[in-house]
Amino acid sequence: MSILLTLFLIIISLSLFLLFLQLPHLPHRDMSLFLNTSYAHRGLWNSSIPENSLEAFQNAVNHGYGIELDVQETADHQLVVFHDADLQRLCQNPRRITQCTYSELQELRLNHTDARIPLFTEVLRIVDGQVPLLIEIKTSGHVLRVAAQLDALLKTYAGLYMIESFDARALLWYRMHHREVRRGQLAYGLPKGTPYPKSLQNMALSSLCMNIMGRPDFIAFDLRTAASRPLRALTRIHTCRFAWTCTSEAEYHRLMHQWDAIIFESFTPGTP
Repeated sequence: MSILLTLFLIIISLSLFLLFLQLPHLPHRDMSLFLNTSYAHRGLWNSSIPENSLEAFQNAVNHGYGIELDVQETADHQLVVFHDADLQRLCQNPRRITQCTYSELQELRLNHTDARIPLFTEVLRIVDGQVPLLIEIKTSGHVLRVAAQLDALLKTYAGLYMIESFDARALLWYRMHHREVRRGQLAYGLPKGTPYPKSLQNMALSSLCMNIMGRPDFIAFDLRTAASRPLRALTRIHTCRFAWTCTSEAEYHRLMHQWDAIIFESFTPGTP
């Protein structure tokens, strides 16, 4: 066997192996119930309504938009809705969510308003199945324990919901325990100039190699760094694609025909 033929076979084998790693859930499952709305990123918030607050979620429900939100656990294992790992940006407190008990968090207020950090169960009561939920399991804390807690709280919830995470272990947990739940892999491209040793996670996410664990039903791509090569591959195999985060009306109308669903913030689209 010639050297060129050997190299050719190696390249073909590696390409097929990469495709195997990238494969989503097969056969494709019906996602139509989740695609008839756009998703308000951390609720429908504005300068007077903080993100991931009960007020932001009620505002999204009032406007008929789906809701994207973030869940993580407290030091006493309560599931709260909050995006950042620490409290500095929204509560002017340097502590991490995982270092605080739920009662300690209740002493804080979001972005100088009367709004507080809500329990996930409070959000479920407000939404009450009126709009679909896109629930991100944050990578801070014990991801598998959060997935199990989340599932336990959703057992009696009658509304539509999906889960997503950067951490493929969360998707794997749902794949093993509740395969019927639609799951999504959060992904972004490899930022230019990132040193190779510090970008292994970026490379795994941008190449979609972690799909082998979660076998997601959809991919949620960062609009700012979305990698074109895997995106083209996904288009060819008809994987459902969500875009985050759209920040203007003009961008929204430009993207709505290019993506299956849009996650937006900082404005209210004219038509849900």
